Amino acid sequence: MPALRNGCEQAYAQLYNHLYPALHAYATKMIKNEDEAVEIVQNIFIKIWQRRCDFPSFPMLRSFMYKSTRNTCINYINHQKYKNTVIHSLQYLLKQNSFSEPYSNEQLDKADKLQQCKKLINTLPEKCREIMELYFDEGLPSNVIAQRLNKSVHTIRNQRLRGIQLVKCRMNASVRCKV
Repeated sequence: MPALRNGCEQAYAQLYNHLYPALHAYATKMIKNEDEAVEIVQNIFIKIWQRRCDFPSFPMLRSFMYKSTRNTCINYINHQKYKNTVIHSLQYLLKQNSFSEPYSNEQLDKADKLQQCKKLINTLPEKCREIMELYFDEGLPSNVIAQRLNKSVHTIRNQRLRGIQLVKCRMNASVRCKV
């Protein structure tokens, strides 16, 4: 471990050769996608190299790697479910010929409000806007956004709540809001 913590590439290569096959098999079993499993495990190894000084012992490092692989696989599965839901919804709408029939006033109102929300999200402060877009546009959960932006989950939730409050306030400009 001291060699790895000091940046020894040979120690890193030994770690890679020792743990990669098991982590790859673990990820492949979880997500049932060979290419994505390779990418997930490679990203875990990149993260390990970047944080190599954080692990005083091999058991802690190995535990972190397995937990990171598991969590990344779960995030991948959740994102795939979200994408599949969107695809199925669009396919359903196409089957129902919803796009070719005239829209009701209610549908048009919802579309206008959604467009207005997106415009208002674009006016939010940069970090708040980024979190709102990741949450609503990409459908990412708070813990994934926190990892991606290197922030705490609590910060992500607070920023998202603040963004929602600002958007609501701006949509209802006649109502006086304090945010």
